Amino acid sequence: MEKETGTLQKIRVFAKKNPLTVIFSGALAFASIPIASSLLQEDENPNAQCEVSDWNELENILWQGGEDAQREQVIENAGIYIATHSENISQDEVGVALATLAYWDAGNNGDADFSELSSSYDAHPIVRYSKFIYNMRIDDYDTAQNVLTDAIDDNALGCADNWDTNKRRYLLAHRAKRNGDMSTAYKIAQNHNAEDAYTKVEMEFLAGEIKLREGEPDMAAEHFKEARSASTTPISVSRMEYYIGRAYTAMEETEKATRHYELAAEHPSAFYGQVASATLGKSLRFAHAIGSSDNQANIREELRKYSSYEGIETALRAKDYGNVIAGFDGLIAEMVAGKYLDDPDTKDTLEAQIAWLSRQIMRDDRQDVALVIAKKASEQGLTIDSLLYPEAEEFKDILQQEARKYGADVAHSYAIARRESMFYPYAQSPVGAKGLMQIMPYTAEIEADINDIKYSEDKLTNTRYNAGLGTSYLQSLTDDYGGSVLMATAAYNTGPSNLKNWVRDDMGDPRKLDSLEEFVDWIESIPYEETRNYVMRVTEGMVAYKNMYQGQNIGIDQVLRSGQILPGTELDPLPFEIAENPPLAYAASFDACPNKMLFSHRGNDLAVPASLTKVMTLYIAAKAMTNEDTNFDLETRVRVPQIAMRKSRGLASFDLEAGDRFPLHMFMTGTGAKSDAISVITVALATADALGWKGSESEKYYRFVGEMRDVAEELGMNNTYFMNVTGDNGNYGTPEDFIKLMNAFEKDAPRTFHVALGQTKFRLPGMTGGTTPSSRFQRRNPNDVLGAKTGYLKAGDFNVAFKSKAGVGRLTGVVFGADSPNERAYVADAMTRAARNINVRDFCNSRETKMLLRINP
Repeated sequence: MEKETGTLQKIRVFAKKNPLTVIFSGALAFASIPIASSLLQEDENPNAQCEVSDWNELENILWQGGEDAQREQVIENAGIYIATHSENISQDEVGVALATLAYWDAGNNGDADFSELSSSYDAHPIVRYSKFIYNMRIDDYDTAQNVLTDAIDDNALGCADNWDTNKRRYLLAHRAKRNGDMSTAYKIAQNHNAEDAYTKVEMEFLAGEIKLREGEPDMAAEHFKEARSASTTPISVSRMEYYIGRAYTAMEETEKATRHYELAAEHPSAFYGQVASATLGKSLRFAHAIGSSDNQANIREELRKYSSYEGIETALRAKDYGNVIAGFDGLIAEMVAGKYLDDPDTKDTLEAQIAWLSRQIMRDDRQDVALVIAKKASEQGLTIDSLLYPEAEEFKDILQQEARKYGADVAHSYAIARRESMFYPYAQSPVGAKGLMQIMPYTAEIEADINDIKYSEDKLTNTRYNAGLGTSYLQSLTDDYGGSVLMATAAYNTGPSNLKNWVRDDMGDPRKLDSLEEFVDWIESIPYEETRNYVMRVTEGMVAYKNMYQGQNIGIDQVLRSGQILPGTELDPLPFEIAENPPLAYAASFDACPNKMLFSHRGNDLAVPASLTKVMTLYIAAKAMTNEDTNFDLETRVRVPQIAMRKSRGLASFDLEAGDRFPLHMFMTGTGAKSDAISVITVALATADALGWKGSESEKYYRFVGEMRDVAEELGMNNTYFMNVTGDNGNYGTPEDFIKLMNAFEKDAPRTFHVALGQTKFRLPGMTGGTTPSSRFQRRNPNDVLGAKTGYLKAGDFNVAFKSKAGVGRLTGVVFGADSPNERAYVADAMTRAARNINVRDFCNSRETKMLLRINP
């Protein structure tokens, strides 16, 4: 066991003493240390709700040890108490104290040894509780769950409310639900003892949700009603009213269900208010007015009648916005006290006062502070839609222009910016996200590279710079998920890797859902509370912005269904006539939807494909990033191995030395954009390390070559063979196999595919560059055909891949070497022009396509 504190050692000694009146050595030295009065005053039991024993003073001390900040003081206070009350304490009482304090003293040590503790005291509530907290602290959730459920079964929770603090019980209940153990999840949720409203609402809601899914809507309704009784905000009230309606719908009590849906729909600014409106088939109504303008001159004097306003006015003059926000709690409480908010005149007056105060704040460009005030007012029953979802005039033109530039939905950008920074351009999160759209620096750097923008972390607080990169990233995610706002929003918050794991392992693809209820249930099943809440807030905001400022009458169901894949909508394979006079280059164009090669000249001829080799390396690295057992991503700093320097002699392009460390994405773009030998070997060995492979660099290198062969076999690349990582002689492959690899890469790791192969520039020590002017067809163009290249473009063989977003599907093309750079450029340019503004469904039969592919360079 971890080294014990001095006090705990003395308690252990004391427990072995006999008679008990012998006070352990040195204990009286602690007697002069004051003990918190709240722990020992007999007339003020801080745990009055607990089932305490006759020795409640000591027990009260022990119950305080659950939180890290209190643990050491509790151990010391317990020692003092035992030392000064030894005549009145039994051996059993000391045994319970010793067992409890052993768990407190172990801290975060997952290897602590409790074998010396007597099992006689395991059933005592305080010992159970300390064991529960210890196992939660070391992330042993299985043991913690067992301790909790056993205590529930034995009615031995003791200070029951303590078990609910810090969302511990809530987290375990959700974990059990995700694991499919609904019985345990319900037991934990149902038997909560929460005193705070938030925990009560969440636990009752979870219990109701489980019963609704299990086909017991009557019990579900009772839980939802309990949660509704503790709900006060529009977000929570609308959620519970909607679910009460869901329960009555399941009971086929239509009138009651409709009534509760209508109550939920009274909150159109909230996610579940919007869901309820869609369920009823009603249009949303947002209030644009913010109070009468007739009495604006008198509003300041009206506000001064409230005692809380003086402090706010002082803080406003000092631009002390922290105290403006803090003071508003008192002000809004005064404003609504004793008022009947259903009275239109009363509500109009109060809204006008809040709107006036918001305008004073926004004069200093602090839209974020005004938004906080609007949210606080809404929680008190004064929901002013135009303040909750501000148009943010100072950012309006920028957000609209950047959305048009990147083909994004401006309402989506608005909703993201509102949620991420509340329109404060200098916002910075604890994890390092910056600016209006809270983009992470490494993501911003990637987006800058993709869009040929000079990257500067300092400029992330520049509104236009941040909005541009953030919007580009948001639209890239939306494209990656086939237009699904729901998935793109979730990925923007939690990251594509987490989302992919959830979809694969637990939740399924939401694009394949049908009913509105299924979409809602999918969102409620998101494992992370933060992401679950984030998705609701962004989608409700997107609906509000579309209705309030874009003149669109749409509901939440239309936003959630974006990107929906309906049965029977997949593209059928289409025939294609082989050109009579094909180009001299090895070329292929590929329709990624039906997985069919449309054109290939000598597509199965063997060649020495350096770029195919390097793309395979990048693909294996990308797959490793999705492995939940690895801590491996584009920002991981990786080391240049010695073997990279040896094997790249004569091939190296950059000024690198063994041991140099840089982010992985720099080596991946060095591989994709420059076909650099050092970069590709570094990526290969970094992947091997991430996968936990053991051995020397050479052993890992050749094991990686073996992995390349295995993956090629899995992908059906039957005419490809690898002897090395750099693409030297000994490797061979075909254009047809290359297409299989590119298709798998884009499908399995679309974001990394874009980062590694969609770059026209690269940056590593010794060389910074990009594509040559003759390869203009690879750049992003007005027709939204995005070039993705691999290989060195000046002379030798190279490959070009592009994907078109112009149609209903994706198009991928490969140029696999030719007799001259001009011929290669011609073929790639032909395929690019053929893809412009052409629906993939019509591509095969396009006259322009056939003509282009019949013309020799």
